Amino acid sequence: MIDYQPDNPLAFMIRFKMDQKNIPYEIARDLLLIECLEKGEVWPFGEFLVMGETPGKEALQYLGLLLDPGSALSFNEMAGEERFTAEILPFELKPTKSATLEERIKQPRGKRESAILDIRDEMIALAVDQYQEENGRGTYAAALSWVASLTDGTLSEATVKAVYDKWRKKQVSQNNNG
Repeated sequence: MIDYQPDNPLAFMIRFKMDQKNIPYEIARDLLLIECLEKGEVWPFGEFLVMGETPGKEALQYLGLLLDPGSALSFNEMAGEERFTAEILPFELKPTKSATLEERIKQPRGKRESAILDIRDEMIALAVDQYQEENGRGTYAAALSWVASLTDGTLSEATVKAVYDKWRKKQVSQNNNG
């Protein structure tokens, strides 16, 4: 189990999922790993493997399907349903030999962090929306306070508000453009 450290984005998001959905660590970790893979980020998966953690069956299946999308057809046949489609498998992971280990280690992690922050922001925004749906209109401030409390002091209400407002504006823009 990854040690909870407020400054570790992976640990923060797992803890957040655990608290928000009242689910055990392993399920929260696997949900996060699948979300990362769906966005094209494989480094969190690698980080957990290096730490000696074994993701659950669904996360491993998803990774396997990204490595070999053709196996989705046989998986669907065995399952008797079309569980994996092109929409669920948006890309294929292809190993490359483009850089030495030393070169890859020296690569900046900026893109990595921004993808994780995108996932974090979406989680926070969905939690605010969920709170408002469950508690009715006029609960925006209470929702911000509740979500901030889930972060164990890592994020202030002002940060949650900024994240939510930015995410909501992005959603409105996407809906208007597409």
